[in-house]
Amino acid sequence: AREEYRTVFRMPFRHYILWVHDKGAGALNLQMDEAAEQAAYRDMYGLARYLLTTYDRTGKVFLLGHWEGDWVLLGGYDTSREPDDGKIRGMIRSLRVRQKAVEDARRDTPHSDVYVGHYCEVNRPLDAKDRGMKRMTTHVLPHVTVDMVSYSSYDSLLPHRLTEALDFIEQNARFTPYFDGLFGKKVFVGEYDGYHDYIKNGAQTPQQQADNAWAVIEDAVSWGVPFVLYWEFYSNGAPGMPPEEGCWLIDRENRRQPVYYLHRDLLAKLNLYRRLCLLWRGREPYEEEVNRVIRGLRDK
Repeated sequence: AREEYRTVFRMPFRHYILWVHDKGAGALNLQMDEAAEQAAYRDMYGLARYLLTTYDRTGKVFLLGHWEGDWVLLGGYDTSREPDDGKIRGMIRSLRVRQKAVEDARRDTPHSDVYVGHYCEVNRPLDAKDRGMKRMTTHVLPHVTVDMVSYSSYDSLLPHRLTEALDFIEQNARFTPYFDGLFGKKVFVGEYDGYHDYIKNGAQTPQQQADNAWAVIEDAVSWGVPFVLYWEFYSNGAPGMPPEEGCWLIDRENRRQPVYYLHRDLLAKLNLYRRLCLLWRGREPYEEEVNRVIRGLRDK
């Protein structure tokens, strides 16, 4: 592994959620022939074995997955389109190869108190639910078995349908038992923001952005997700391009926004709760206890 990755993996984080791209494919290779399948298997297997061996007995959890799968299927961002059946079959094959590689690595590698799992990510479930369109949730998830599913949740934020979408994803997904006992739910929010389209259109303030983020966090933890991940820390608008206003905690002028302080303060309070739990109960807090604390903070 490159030194910058090793540096991050040595930090006192427990959970790492990583995108693993097929070589030359951007995210997933949907045109897999036998040689490409063997290469994808070999790379994923090797990475999983490396993590299991190197971080044995550290308590770390590594989730290996991919970026927004519905855009990969569509080959772009036109939501009026549907993917052809060949691409759907290619994604099913690709995810099965990845899952098998990780499972085989877990089987072949002596390890304890370290976890390496495989997840896939959907991002347009409501197209399928509302309009019956071919999307990853309905045409891929029922045909693969994975450790977890991520949801990049932008299609359900503005109509406030996050928990409805999470239910729909869970109903269509098939999971291995690998994370039984570690996570209560196996669908998580891989991306959300503070409704950035509202900010770009001048329809909300930075404080409203933070309030919107709180609402998403509350809905997500009430449903029971193990993770809810904000996109992103810094503005992803490149020089000369319009910034994705609302996709940041710190804007392009290096100004920390209210949503930054929201996450900072929330994490500080949760870390305090964790220390108290270790002191008085002699154990890490359970997932449902953490979610209950978050809901209580929202009520204040």
